[in-house]
Amino acid sequence: MPIRPDLRQHYGSVWQSVRARILERAGGKFDKKGKYLGGARCEQCKVPDQQRVERWFGAWRSLLKGRPLLG
Repeated sequence: MPIRPDLRQHYGSVWQSVRARILERAGGKFDKKGKYLGGARCEQCKVPDQQRVERWFGAWRSLLKGRPLLG
């Protein structure tokens, strides 16, 4: 999730290097100048970086227990 412009002052000057290490560990690719090219994925669920995901844990839990979703 991007940092809002009005909150960037709270992260200090090291934020870009920390972000780069996190993205690199997650499989992200960078060009020779250090610009992020994409390719990082969540380490737990393998969802690609910057992709919106909706989770329905309650619905799945109900289905697994054999209960109807509504009612």
